[in-house]
Amino acid sequence: MKQYLPISYARRCRKMTRMEQISPKVQDDNVKNAEGQSLAGGQLFRKYLLNRCQEDFERGWPAKKTTASSAVTKAAAKARRRGLGLIRFIRELFMLQMLKERVMHECIEKLITNAENPEEEDIESLCKLSTTVGSLLDTQRARAHLDLYFSRMRELTRNKNVNVRMVLMLQVCDPSFLYPRPTQTDAISGCYRAPGT
Repeated sequence: MKQYLPISYARRCRKMTRMEQISPKVQDDNVKNAEGQSLAGGQLFRKYLLNRCQEDFERGWPAKKTTASSAVTKAAAKARRRGLGLIRFIRELFMLQMLKERVMHECIEKLITNAENPEEEDIESLCKLSTTVGSLLDTQRARAHLDLYFSRMRELTRNKNVNVRMVLMLQVCDPSFLYPRPTQTDAISGCYRAPGT
């Protein structure tokens, strides 16, 4: 049941920003748009929402496990659930076109930066994002970025600090492990076979 909450929340947020359900009288003189005008109503809500998502994402959520006490384990599990929920929410906001493509690239880049000693939560979040929004980001303009992301993901699979579960998750996320991307020569000669053919 909780897995559907980010979808519902994202849809409700989109409705609040588009349907102008928030009175235009609600405004913050400290928050201005590009023209220097104060934001109000749905636009102000959207700005607050995106700022909060950015703050929570940048703060991170992994809880270090220092002892085996049940309180620490519960706190770590709660932090992990909250972080993955945030990732799902961000993903849904992007799919509802409330976030720009640039923001998604920034999220993926932040998750993939620590290649030497990555957190499990970062790898899992990276996999969730790449499997759900990767196809939307796979444009000719962003092809170089995606190739870099998948290259880094392959590097992570060879990292000794990454456990087997995360390695398998990364391999499932990267389509080149199963189906290498056809080269221009393969496409012209017709020797590339798409999956399922």
